Amino acid sequence: MKRPPLLEPNGFCFWKARFETYVKSEDIDLWQVIQNDDFYYEVEDSETKLMKETPYKLLKDDQKKKLSKNNKAKMTLYIALPRKEYEKGEYEKFSILNEETINTGFTRLYAIVTSLKSLDPGYSSKNHVRKFLRDLPLKWRAKVTAIEEAKDLATLPLDELIGNLKVYEMAFDNDDVASNTTKEKVKSLAHKVKVTRERTCNNPSFTTRMTIASSTS
Repeated sequence: MKRPPLLEPNGFCFWKARFETYVKSEDIDLWQVIQNDDFYYEVEDSETKLMKETPYKLLKDDQKKKLSKNNKAKMTLYIALPRKEYEKGEYEKFSILNEETINTGFTRLYAIVTSLKSLDPGYSSKNHVRKFLRDLPLKWRAKVTAIEEAKDLATLPLDELIGNLKVYEMAFDNDDVASNTTKEKVKSLAHKVKVTRERTCNNPSFTTRMTIASSTS
């Protein structure tokens, strides 16, 4: 057998047994990578004294050879998966990064959905609104709750949702800017007060005036 068995959507258990046997017969190390994640080597950081992944240039030849199995394992999986199953996996694991904008997150999801639609017509009628809301970062929880309470998610168009979230995002960003500006102003004012106090306390004439004022009162 020159290639791993191709996954059959309705025969996963049988395929899994055949696939495991195939990989182990080809290279037992590949199965370890598939089961337990990539091989990697660690080295101590000279500054932090913490362990970090060893730079490639510091690896020995036998270590480099073993690391190559990481990509070989991935390729074996790619060959065994029909493209539709791969795209479904990408859809299911999709999430929006905390620093990512609504627009970039939507663009990534749209690309996956478009590809799925061409492979599986059933995805054309699938409601992706709940998916998008579910995968927003934690900072969006209050907005998500408000949308869920105010809208019928079963009929809410995805484009309308994205437009709504973009408006909120702009307001959210403006609030952050205003908050940061206020913090900077407070910080600057506190610094000025501190400098003024230091100058006043170190000024002999001020001390003399205070002593005179005290003695005459």
